[in-house]
Amino acid sequence: MDDAGAREAATLTASASQVPDETVSAGVLSAFLRAGRVVDHASSLLLLALTLLSLAQPVGTVHLAFLGIALALAMAEKYYAWRVALDDRLFEVLLRHAGQAQQFDAALAHMLGRQAPVGGRSLQGRCQGARRLLLRQALCLGGQVVATAVIFLLQIAKMMPPA
Repeated sequence: MDDAGAREAATLTASASQVPDETVSAGVLSAFLRAGRVVDHASSLLLLALTLLSLAQPVGTVHLAFLGIALALAMAEKYYAWRVALDDRLFEVLLRHAGQAQQFDAALAHMLGRQAPVGGRSLQGRCQGARRLLLRQALCLGGQVVATAVIFLLQIAKMMPPA
C-alpha cells in the first residue's frame, strides 16, 4: 500500500471512531433541548415588554398588526417550548431504557391512542425531529424579536416631534 492509500485508510478509521455512540448522541441532544428553556424565558420577557409598550400609548393600525404578529409568534413559541420540553423528557426515558426503542414506541403510541409504528424510528430520525422543533422555537423567538423591535420603533417615532 502506498502512502496515499495508508493515509486514506487512517482517515477512514479515524472518522469511523469519531461517530458518537447513539446513547451519547441522545444525551447530548437532551442537553441541547434543555436550552429551549432559555429561549422560552426570553420569549416570556419579550411578551412582558410588548405588553408594557402597548399599554404606554394608544396604538395605531400598523402597531396593532405588529402586535398581533408578535403575539401569534409568542403563542407558537410557547407551543414549541412545550414540545421541546416534552422531547427532552422522552429522550431521558429512552436513554434510561436503551435498547428498548420498540417498547418505547409502543408505550408512546398507547399514550397517544395510536397504533404502534411498524419498524419504529431510528435514533437519528428522532434526533432530527427534536432539533427541528428546537430550531422552530428559536425562529419564532427571532420573529418575535423583530416584531417587538418594530413596535418599539413605532413608539419612539410617535414620541418624536414632527420635523
